[in-house]
Amino acid sequence: MRAHQFIVTSFLLAVLVTPSFARDYLRSPLPNKIYLASKIDGQPFYGLVGEKGKKSRWYIAQWGIRFEFPAVIDCLGSCTDRTWQVRNADDSGRIKFTHTGPTGNVADLTQDTFGSRLIGCDPTQEFDLLLLPTNTTHAVDNYPGSPEGWVKPSRRPTLGAVTNLHIQVRQEVVSATQGTRCNAPYNLASTLIGVVFLNQVTGHTLFYQIVSYDSRNASFNGSWFMTEAPYFGVNDDMAVYNRPLLVSGAPSVWYDIDIAERVKFLIRTSPYLPGDTIGPHKDLKNWQLAQVYFGSLINGEAALTSRHSEIRLYSE
Repeated sequence: MRAHQFIVTSFLLAVLVTPSFARDYLRSPLPNKIYLASKIDGQPFYGLVGEKGKKSRWYIAQWGIRFEFPAVIDCLGSCTDRTWQVRNADDSGRIKFTHTGPTGNVADLTQDTFGSRLIGCDPTQEFDLLLLPTNTTHAVDNYPGSPEGWVKPSRRPTLGAVTNLHIQVRQEVVSATQGTRCNAPYNLASTLIGVVFLNQVTGHTLFYQIVSYDSRNASFNGSWFMTEAPYFGVNDDMAVYNRPLLVSGAPSVWYDIDIAERVKFLIRTSPYLPGDTIGPHKDLKNWQLAQVYFGSLINGEAALTSRHSEIRLYSE
């Protein structure tokens, strides 16, 4: 990990160069307390875990996990120093939060399917740990009763209304191991950024993902992975933005990427969205920002610990 002084300096420089007229879409940075969402879709949050704060505007999704996390943390010593962790019953999943001064709260997400913790070799059997802002207004991700993590819907932009849409995050792969139990390419560990857009006219949903690490060294450039309505999904990687991919065990990378023109291009040219650029499926003013997520996934036999902090989503 980079020296603390370097992290603080880079963070302060980022603050200094951020335009004062930027429009932020998230209502808070990553907090020290966080909600736990059930692995079963449609269930309410079942826990609020952490040390600092009485509420949260963020939660953790745990898709594909065998045993959910308990709603009780291990304080790792003091219960007031904002360093804590929680792990599930078979230790296939672990979440650790720390606080590092000006850089705010840092989340370590660990997944492990080696040995007795295997989840199979089905490529649809991903095990994901993802950090998301709470979202009470969009049906794509609706958890009513929790504090709203987003600005109100009227301030969430459509792709037709913005010339830029920036994502900031610091990510690191602390360690990663890929096994051999499953046939290639189904043993894998990845970190990513995801942005969800909802077509308010047709009701379709687009999941746009930027891969920042892949244990197979796979490349992604407009790689569509969901192609049938109502859900569409496409992967890029950081090379598309001329940014480095993460390296296991190497220092963290601070990303600030503008995804607006890329997503517009993918929608306009997609062979899977019907019609032309003036039709409702490809009309950019119909696609509204709906959700964002940061985290990691594994499939087959793999283990991964990834680190995430300094999250921001804004337009200039």
